[in-house]
Amino acid sequence: MEEVEGQPSPTIHLSLNDSQPYKLLVERDCFVLSHRQEFVQVKFRDASVTKREAYHPTSEAKTFHIVAVAGILTGFLGNYLLVITEAKLVGLIENEACYSVQRVQCLEFDHDKAIRRLNIRKASRKDEDAAERSDISMSNSVELSSADASGASSPRSDVPDGNLSPTNNNFSLITPSVAPTHLTIPPNNPFTLQNQSRLLLSKMRKLSFRSKAAKNTGSPVVQSDEEVVTPGIDDYDSAGEIKPIQRPRSRSISHGTDKRQVPADDSTLERRMIREVVSFMQTGCYFSFGYDITNTKQRQPDTSAYQPEQPLWKRVDQRFFWNEYMMRSFTARKARLDYTHEGFMEIQKCEIEGYSFDFILISRRSKDRAGMRYQRRGINEAGSVANFVETEQIVAFKEPNMQQYACFVQTRGSIPLFWSQAPYSLHPVPVLDRSTEESGAAFRLHFEDQIQRYGDIVAVSLAELHGREAIVGAEYRHLVESEGIDRLKYVEFDFHGECKGMKYENIGKLTSTLKDDFHHFGYFWEADGKAFVQQKGVFRTNCMDCLDRTNVVQSAFARYVLNIQLMRLGISEYPDQGIGVYADFEAIFNNVWANNGDTISREYAGTSALKGDFTRTGKRNFAGMMNDASNSLARMYFNTIRDFWRQATMDYILGFHKIAIFRHVSQATLMSAEPGYDLRTAQLRSNAVSTSFDIVVPSDEDKLGGWTLSCPEDPTELDSKLEERILVLTDQAIYVCAFDYGMDKVVQYLRVEIKQIWGIQQGEYYHPSALEDSINANDNFGFVIHYNAKGETLRLNTMSMQNKQVVYSKEQNWEYKSEAIGTPSAEVPDKVDEEAEGVATSLPFRCIKSNVYGELPADQVKSCSEQAHEIVAALVSAIRKASPDSVQDGFIEDESIMSFVQAQRSVSVIQKVGSTIKKAIGL
Repeated sequence: MEEVEGQPSPTIHLSLNDSQPYKLLVERDCFVLSHRQEFVQVKFRDASVTKREAYHPTSEAKTFHIVAVAGILTGFLGNYLLVITEAKLVGLIENEACYSVQRVQCLEFDHDKAIRRLNIRKASRKDEDAAERSDISMSNSVELSSADASGASSPRSDVPDGNLSPTNNNFSLITPSVAPTHLTIPPNNPFTLQNQSRLLLSKMRKLSFRSKAAKNTGSPVVQSDEEVVTPGIDDYDSAGEIKPIQRPRSRSISHGTDKRQVPADDSTLERRMIREVVSFMQTGCYFSFGYDITNTKQRQPDTSAYQPEQPLWKRVDQRFFWNEYMMRSFTARKARLDYTHEGFMEIQKCEIEGYSFDFILISRRSKDRAGMRYQRRGINEAGSVANFVETEQIVAFKEPNMQQYACFVQTRGSIPLFWSQAPYSLHPVPVLDRSTEESGAAFRLHFEDQIQRYGDIVAVSLAELHGREAIVGAEYRHLVESEGIDRLKYVEFDFHGECKGMKYENIGKLTSTLKDDFHHFGYFWEADGKAFVQQKGVFRTNCMDCLDRTNVVQSAFARYVLNIQLMRLGISEYPDQGIGVYADFEAIFNNVWANNGDTISREYAGTSALKGDFTRTGKRNFAGMMNDASNSLARMYFNTIRDFWRQATMDYILGFHKIAIFRHVSQATLMSAEPGYDLRTAQLRSNAVSTSFDIVVPSDEDKLGGWTLSCPEDPTELDSKLEERILVLTDQAIYVCAFDYGMDKVVQYLRVEIKQIWGIQQGEYYHPSALEDSINANDNFGFVIHYNAKGETLRLNTMSMQNKQVVYSKEQNWEYKSEAIGTPSAEVPDKVDEEAEGVATSLPFRCIKSNVYGELPADQVKSCSEQAHEIVAALVSAIRKASPDSVQDGFIEDESIMSFVQAQRSVSVIQKVGSTIKKAIGL
């Protein structure tokens, strides 16, 4: 990228319809994007986007060339313009260039800082290009499966030694001078084996967490000596790698001796967020100025792909429009915008028997339930599944008087049930999360949508029929049988069982079993823009991750159909032996499909695909097994550490979560919060309150209110473990209910007559377990109800003949005593012993922060302090009506229940060390 001073815009020396680069003008108060006499202004003050008919630069304007715009990002400290500054040509489809994103710049909405960032990039280009030329022969040899295990595929490691276009280096659209026939080398090559060993060592080094700055992306890390730029953008380099930074000390808020550590500095979160966004955009993102790569050939109209009267972004499949949310300001103004999709794309020029054709493979990852391996499993309420990928294999065959396309589409996606796995082991056991009824409703939505889009569906499950995976597979089979969806066929193939002992040739058994379905579905065939044959259905393949086993089987299906297509096009003369006769083309086919598996695997699991050696060569070998072992270890690291941040990044840039999600990443344990978490939690708690009303309140009492609160496990120890409870208020009593959300029932409740309440304390209630969530006093508030034990009733729904009575003493408020009392849910006598009448007892409550991720409407959100005052007011009103003389001066005491200092002192040394390590790893 280079600053332009009064020079005309360069043009790309390719036969493209719409590939002229943008001009980015940085004004004192705005960015101006110029393309083909269209001007779009982005204001710094409010990030507003305005389309302008004409524009005259001021004297302060600085002009740069960029490739495309990815969107506007809103951070904690300000807004940023995401621009693509480098892209690599993948190839041409219908004479339209398709590119992979190589570099993304994140520009602050500030004149000086944006120019400084762009100039740093310009200065570093010369050094990078010199280093790249010296390493180009080596980087062309490295196979894709040995790319950085972090999931960020090396943006420049596989660039062939060709010409850059344009040559003035204003921006980078990398175009190979000659399309390589092989992007990889055979796995048994000595260099590859040596590289695999280095890969294992590299992954183990990553596990030591010792060097974030040494992250390898295949491009030299440029350490700029420029003056320091303000936090939020300056601690990552232009490729997204982390530069060594001096972490700022946490700020302190001093209130006398009460020194509160700020749990997550905004500038630190800003840096991490930007690094993740830039890294994500540089990993597996593709775009085209003139061809719709989000839609299959069959879904596209019969006319030419380029229609000037309708912008390309209006025709794209919304499932695969990944930067749609970040481009919403441009969409609202009907301004030109560029779409990107995540997945895989490769175009290879091939030749068989003198016939030249293009072999194209496009995989499109859906954004509807986007995520990382253990962060997103199964299905959601809308029927979208995790890791849904649509893969299209295209043969583009041009004869002297005719252009033909033969296409075959397959899909993959997570098992469509509500299920999950904990990320803390190599082989975690899957768990069914919801009832069969809930899974069944989402299951039906999913397949009805798939049938509408693709036609008939053959669902091929490769999960184990026995062992740890069987529980999910069995439920999948049960739903297929119970839902009885027309046009859905279910096929089970225990991949591990059938291919035990590396007998992967047994996959042929599955293909043979499905021959009738192959012939029924057919494939799409188009000649000179007219469709002659339509594909009537798809194979939907899954294993547990929809990665390794799935890719192997999908490549086998694709090979079977390709043999038929090449024969019908007149390219191949060996329908029985297939492409195996043509060794060169078979190597290309194998490598492209292996690259597809590796890329999708990096995007979902963080490492290359397992069993990739079989996909590349058709054989399983020891080197491949060792590579799989190292990848498995690396996956475990990514699943337990890095994926929480990557998941939050995806959810944010796709618009599923607000920026508040980043504040909670370091507290996540099993998985990052699902979109709609606040809404679903609010609904669950509302239902729990309603159910508690129905179960515990007798018909002669009037219901006045109900709330979900947290209580210490031991009421006498304010810092003991918190448990969620339902507080129900009637005109005669309060009920404290222990609710089982899984079984949707009250398991225990305590009844206290409101006449026995003699005082209420309200104030700050910090708890050791919640110090990292918020230090704001309004978010740490509660109350304590003081009452006499007379008239107290405890009931337990134990579903057995055993029950428990409450025994009181002056040393301890209450304890359980087991005793057979004749009925499954018997009532404890009002007066357990003579001593109980005079015992003063307390019930502490801590209010729960409801809008954790900022998803609820503002009018439904109340702070913990507001909740506490509202509940106390309702209690006092009910008590006053029941016993007017009970509420006297001093009945309500405003005093801290547990201060911040007291909560801090209650945190154990182990907890403090663990929290420090977790933050260090996370940030």
